[in-house]
Amino acid sequence: MDGWTVSSEWKTSNGLLLSDGSNGTDHSATDGTDSATPPYQPQTANYAVEARMQILHSADPCYLGFRGRFQPDASGSWYDGYAVEYDSYFGDDLIATFSPNNYFTVLKSAIYNPGLGWHTYRAEFKNNQITFKIDGNVVLQVLENSYLPKFCPN
Repeated sequence: MDGWTVSSEWKTSNGLLLSDGSNGTDHSATDGTDSATPPYQPQTANYAVEARMQILHSADPCYLGFRGRFQPDASGSWYDGYAVEYDSYFGDDLIATFSPNNYFTVLKSAIYNPGLGWHTYRAEFKNNQITFKIDGNVVLQVLENSYLPKFCPN
């Protein structure tokens, strides 16, 4: 896994990172039991995260996306920040604030169905603007200051 932190549902095959969804529960999106975390954490407030992903079957619920600008709590075990993702339960793309204690607060959403094809998903964090792109097209964009790092200008 080359330094990735993953739950037991994640495997690699032919250079691809695959999830079988076996850890999916009502709370897996909030408790991280189904997550895959890369070994790199950005050292700047402005960055983008991009991945080419495919849903192989339309089991519900299914979600894919990114978490950004994590802010650990005092114990360092939980984080607050943003979720930029597709969620089949709601049938949409969304940008939301995220906290394990308060769950998701949707800031903006749009109806979307990715089908079963490959798509390139990209979350961009620049100053107080968060942008969600799919296949190079902007699908959502918000201005948000809740988790704006101290060193990031408005």
